[in-house]
Amino acid sequence: MILGMEHLVGAAEIGQMLRVGRQRVQQLVSREDFPAPEATLAMGKVWRTEVIRRWVIEHGREVYEDDEARSPGEAESGPGDH
Repeated sequence: MILGMEHLVGAAEIGQMLRVGRQRVQQLVSREDFPAPEATLAMGKVWRTEVIRRWVIEHGREVYEDDEARSPGEAESGPGDH
């Protein structure tokens, strides 16, 4: 990340933060109470990470950090699965 630059996330990162798929992310970002995007780029809308994190927590959901993020439905590895 570039110093001094706000950390931003798109729909894919929101999905990772919540461990949900694209369709569920689209449902969430369409809600009237979902935060407005910081900007709309050619690749799509982007939001400030902290704004999304705060909204998720206020709505009783858990935020998964980057090192915990998995694709929805991705199985956790068991013992010996390195």
